[in-house]
Amino acid sequence: WFILGIVTLAQVGVALIHLGVPALVPFIQEGLKLSRTEVGLVSSVLNGGVVVVAIAAGKAVDYLGERWVIAAGAMLSGLVMMGIQWVGSFEAFLFILVFVGFATASCTPAGSKAVAAWFPVSERGTAMGVRQMSVPLGGAIAALTLPSVALGHGWRAALFVAGLVSLAIGLGV
Repeated sequence: WFILGIVTLAQVGVALIHLGVPALVPFIQEGLKLSRTEVGLVSSVLNGGVVVVAIAAGKAVDYLGERWVIAAGAMLSGLVMMGIQWVGSFEAFLFILVFVGFATASCTPAGSKAVAAWFPVSERGTAMGVRQMSVPLGGAIAALTLPSVALGHGWRAALFVAGLVSLAIGLGV
């Protein structure tokens, strides 16, 4: 159950980033002067990065183990998102989001493999349910906290905070 807590926490940290971006779209749109079409690209590019790397992330889990991939994914997600401070254009923002998608892709296969490895068949469904709830939990935390940070300090600061949380969780893993 301790391992489940760790992989769940890591997924919350990554979801804070992945779902924090959509929670901040009004701020990002205003800050970068985006059209509606460009706003639509924001989530598409982020999710596209996940799609491109998901299978490779699964292979990395098979080769390196779930602990290292979860830690690396959470830390890399955090570091890349913290780089948002230096983004000056929409194109640069999209570039960062692709790499955030690449990094966040690692936690799903790694967390699933951890549950499969650490839990007997009789408890696996419950454990997987606990781990899977971390995605909407991270999104809810993002929606409840990041807009307030953005109101006080700007959208870049809000995403920096999300990145810092994910980095700290990755280090903890």
